[in-house]
Amino acid sequence: MSFWKKLLGGDFDSNRAEGDEHFDAHRFGEAKLAYERAIDKAKPEDASRLETLRVRIRDCRAALAEVQATRAQSCLEQGEVEAAIEALESAIEVSDDPDARERYRKRIDEMHAVDARMAAEAPGEASDDDRYEVLSAEWEDDQIDEYERYGERFRSAYLSLHESPSEDSVARALETLRDLAREHEGEARYVFLEIGRAELRLGKREEGIESLRRFLASLPEDVGEVSRVHAHFALADTYLDAKDEAAAQKQLEAAAEAVPDLTAGHLRLGQFLRSRGKHEEAARALAEAARTMGEIRPDVRVIREIGLNQIGLGREDEAIETLESVVQLQAAHDSLDLDPQTAIALAGLYEKRGDPGHAADLFRHLVRGSDVTNHFAYHRQAARLLLAAGKTATAREHLVKARELAPDDAARESLDELSKGT
Repeated sequence: MSFWKKLLGGDFDSNRAEGDEHFDAHRFGEAKLAYERAIDKAKPEDASRLETLRVRIRDCRAALAEVQATRAQSCLEQGEVEAAIEALESAIEVSDDPDARERYRKRIDEMHAVDARMAAEAPGEASDDDRYEVLSAEWEDDQIDEYERYGERFRSAYLSLHESPSEDSVARALETLRDLAREHEGEARYVFLEIGRAELRLGKREEGIESLRRFLASLPEDVGEVSRVHAHFALADTYLDAKDEAAAQKQLEAAAEAVPDLTAGHLRLGQFLRSRGKHEEAARALAEAARTMGEIRPDVRVIREIGLNQIGLGREDEAIETLESVVQLQAAHDSLDLDPQTAIALAGLYEKRGDPGHAADLFRHLVRGSDVTNHFAYHRQAARLLLAAGKTATAREHLVKARELAPDDAARESLDELSKGT
């Protein structure tokens, strides 16, 4: 297409061709716009080809809606309910399928209901209904329909399985879940996911593996995507507990392959591979995780993992840039509660580059964060780095606070050693 033709919007054929190119590359937003321009430019002799473009536009709308629905699922996985609602509202706006729009509206209504009830209650008074709604946020439509058929018995058992620290409560929940599976024989499917989880919690390893495999075998293609991934995760964890890393890796690979456009599977596989020193393989898995998360709302877990893997690959300049972008993303969302894994890795890189002051700043942020269990260690590291940077007065402040939090005599002795530098 010539420059002037493109500038003026092109003609029917050029816009249709552009739309086809974008469509084949899965750039559905650009494809939709190109097809709409083609229709606007159509001449009477193009009328016979317009219906094909209208079908393509509907396909683009459906694909764009699914992208938003997938983004909503990713936001829910991160506990970002408001962002999930926004994504579903975008899906409703772009979709022209009445059934899909109604499905998205139903999920939004469920989320709003939970928010309203929790806002009306005092902190710490979340009801069983609220906890159940939060735990069920990732369920798919078929899963919701099945679990609703089981009624209150399932609800109580599910809450016990996922929240109770008592093995007796989990054992009673397992019996209830098994009873429900027998009573609904022939139509029970997702309940075997919960049975498997309960069996594994109770140390019934072989039974748990069998239940999870039964659940996976029962799923038709393209059904139960999120649950399928979680079943593979549960199997992977079981094999990791048994020190069978090869079997665990196969399950994580299966999770990533089962739903290629879901971030969670690729991320979990990348984390596993990185922690085992398989950095090149991890880089490929994490590249897929980055592809699925999109650019509108980046997933800091993915970015952090890419940065940590870059350290393993020896690409420290890239790692600093990547990990700094995690800090910047958190700051952009008005969060001063830094991710500890990111901050500690970045501090290590700064110190290695001869910048202990900058490294200390990260630990000084961490001592104001929610990771209270590790505040002693963070104060101690801040003091050590500040001393290395020649900031004795500020280091003394952190030593005093660390001493207040020291868990034992050995910890206090380590502070005495540092204090000699003040």
